[in-house]
Amino acid sequence: MSEEARAFLEELLPKRADVDGKRSFIESLFALKKRIALHEIDAPKITGFSTEGSADKVSLILVPLIASTGITAPKFSEHEIIANNSALAKLKSIPGLQTLFNPEEIKSQLSKTGAAVLSVPEPIRSFFKKIYPSEDIVPLKDSKKLLCAITAIILISELKGAVFDIKICDGAFIKNVQNARNMAKSLKKICLQMNIHFSYILSNMDQPLGQAIGNSLELIEVLEILKGNGPLDVLKIVLEFGTEMLLLTENVSNRTEAKKYLKSKIVNGEALEKFKEIIEAQKGNARIIDDYSILPIANERIEIASQKKGYVQNIKIDQIHSVGKELGIFSKKSACPVDHGSGFLIHKKIGDWVEKDDVLSEAYFDNIKDRSWIDRELSEAFVISRNPSDFRPFIIERNSEKAEL
Repeated sequence: MSEEARAFLEELLPKRADVDGKRSFIESLFALKKRIALHEIDAPKITGFSTEGSADKVSLILVPLIASTGITAPKFSEHEIIANNSALAKLKSIPGLQTLFNPEEIKSQLSKTGAAVLSVPEPIRSFFKKIYPSEDIVPLKDSKKLLCAITAIILISELKGAVFDIKICDGAFIKNVQNARNMAKSLKKICLQMNIHFSYILSNMDQPLGQAIGNSLELIEVLEILKGNGPLDVLKIVLEFGTEMLLLTENVSNRTEAKKYLKSKIVNGEALEKFKEIIEAQKGNARIIDDYSILPIANERIEIASQKKGYVQNIKIDQIHSVGKELGIFSKKSACPVDHGSGFLIHKKIGDWVEKDDVLSEAYFDNIKDRSWIDRELSEAFVISRNPSDFRPFIIERNSEKAEL
């Protein structure tokens, strides 16, 4: 890492940290990088990041899918040290599964399986806990917090390239295309300073991704997609994301070839088998792949019916997120446990026509006395109109740049 890159990382760190503390943290990152020693793994190392942790079920599909092509795919959850709505919360639904390993164990798993979905190791965890107040779990009030986490992860992972899914919508951290492009510029600067290839996608997050919201329910959705089933919108972003990753390795010549190759890994079962390897390597119960009843699922459920007919004009993500907090899907405070069994299934999406009494969604929950409150809040999250919604492109923009290696 150049002195310019060191200075850039130091600038990203919060002002509340003293100069000596910042430099000590940077030095500890280099010591950690040396202990993990991923440069000793010959295969190219590529990973992906998302600006929205709540949508990061994609990582649970993408990591085994990319690893099944022979690329090493280390995934340290950048959102785990920012908020509790990361891919790890979904993965931790699996009985026995562990995500926090020491440097030697990290290297061992990646050497054997070529893939891992892990908590960020020390000293990154302790540094963020020290610098950022424990109550500050609202994702990304300060984008530098995310940028700092990503930079630290890139450094210890010794990546050849990184791909970023920058999500845009009213309910997301980034509200418009210009802000997304500004974020992309910052991420590009990080990657080029650290001498790795860079690619990004701007994607529309104006409604929940897929059908499932909630840890076990999303994990089931992930498994269904790896089995060749599941919602097409999730598969689409996975293939777009994965295509950018393959192009950075130069193992494929174009997007059409890359998507075809990735689809073949799902169809022939190699991606699902790789996910099984990840679960077993991280000491989880891999029987959940064939028996979903092993996963925690809430006992109570209600169907949310439409009060009128028309088109689904909008789905209020913020309102669904608020209900999710009450159900325990997303932790209200950093110290609060996450309920792995609660969640929603979204049956109607923007643009769908619904009749009165059609089921819009289902809620799964325990220990909630006021069922009518859930019904009312989720009903109001769906905006029904006689007019069809405007066309909203799923992929808004993409770009990439190769570092001079």
